[in-house]
Amino acid sequence: MKITSNITEWMYSNLDLIEECKEKGLKPIILIGGASSSGKSYSSKMLKNFLTEKGFKTIIISTDNYNKGLAENIFDIVNKKYYNKRIKNRPQITNEIKKIILNCDFDNKFDKYNLSLIKNACVNLINYNIDDFTSKLEYEFKHINFDKKEIYNLEEAASDITALIGNKRIIEKKYSKMVSERIEQSNILDGKNFDIIMVEGIYALADEIIKNINTENVIKNFIDCKNKNLFLRRMIRDNNITNCSKGFILKNYLDYVAPEYFETVLQTKQKADIIFKNDMTFEELREGYVDIQNKYKITTDQLNAFLLRSKIIKKLTIIDTYFGERGDANVLRLREEKTPLTNLTMKSLIYKGNPKLRKDKSIIRPNFVLATEKDLYAVFKNRSELIAALKTARISIFKMIQKKRWLLNYKGKEIKVDFVNNDIIMEVDEELEKDLDPIIKVQKIQAQRFYEL
Repeated sequence: MKITSNITEWMYSNLDLIEECKEKGLKPIILIGGASSSGKSYSSKMLKNFLTEKGFKTIIISTDNYNKGLAENIFDIVNKKYYNKRIKNRPQITNEIKKIILNCDFDNKFDKYNLSLIKNACVNLINYNIDDFTSKLEYEFKHINFDKKEIYNLEEAASDITALIGNKRIIEKKYSKMVSERIEQSNILDGKNFDIIMVEGIYALADEIIKNINTENVIKNFIDCKNKNLFLRRMIRDNNITNCSKGFILKNYLDYVAPEYFETVLQTKQKADIIFKNDMTFEELREGYVDIQNKYKITTDQLNAFLLRSKIIKKLTIIDTYFGERGDANVLRLREEKTPLTNLTMKSLIYKGNPKLRKDKSIIRPNFVLATEKDLYAVFKNRSELIAALKTARISIFKMIQKKRWLLNYKGKEIKVDFVNNDIIMEVDEELEKDLDPIIKVQKIQAQRFYEL
């Protein structure tokens, strides 16, 4: 087993095994497994481009596209769990459900209105109490685990892979995360057109995939990643490419995705020929909106001079809890706030990328709001529940910072003043920066100092 964190070395390690297969007259099959959001798709595309440059015609088959779709999965879960698979007419029932929920926002797919439509459409297709059936659909939808092996038709995937290896033709499969359903395709893939078959997905190394494949020409890869980065990638990805609410994405990951990874997917790591440790790329470290921060370290006398020209509008106590490992370039931060009149409240769970010092000495840092106050309290009663859930996903606290913050009004603009340890830090926007210099002669904080704060 080879382990590397260098993508070039990883690609050449695969090339070595590909050439070994070719010498034996075999068509190589590259399997790329790993956790959800570990970077399997990204790594697969990089490897495909690399192999194309080396003269190999390569196709990528994603097991994600063998997701049965939300309508079929919810029906199958309910039918198996509550009715021992005794409900017949599966194709007709799932087709009716799919037509109703297809173009709805994710959170509304099984709302009261759609459930009433499902009742009317399926009442003559089900030989059980229709109200009981639809209530079970609603419940299971709220608790669905999209990373469960049963969500995917892996037998169908294995059949298609075997056909391509045997130079046969298949119909391309396509699943849309935006509508959570399979999309009908007519594109034909012919195994004769490809030198290498590449398969990527969380269950690419599952027994259902590899049991019917000649092991001599199988190259097994596992994409590894820090637990915190798996969480960040999944949250950012699903916020960008699905229409699920932030609260649903957060709870689904912590309640289902992470436990399923540790229980099932991680076990396939031991099958790998090559392990690629793939933590956040430079591109990912820049994900989110760019926050330009002009921060100054000031003295008590400078603050008092400024207070003569401004007004305090609010005083806060802020507790920032950071998760991951000390020294990480990217940060997962939970912010809580309270005032003299209010209790401590969770305000946001945020991803902060690597801070950079610009030539003008301002600091830029990518930010991505993973969950707002509303999102957090929609799924967790308090910080203890959230931290316990993160701990279950093996994401641990590495530091906490408590600070006082004053919000000041200066010429109609809000200015933040933070009291951290023995430092006083003032943050202003670019418009006020020149206006402030004559009042308080200060130096901007250096990037490293800013990161510590």
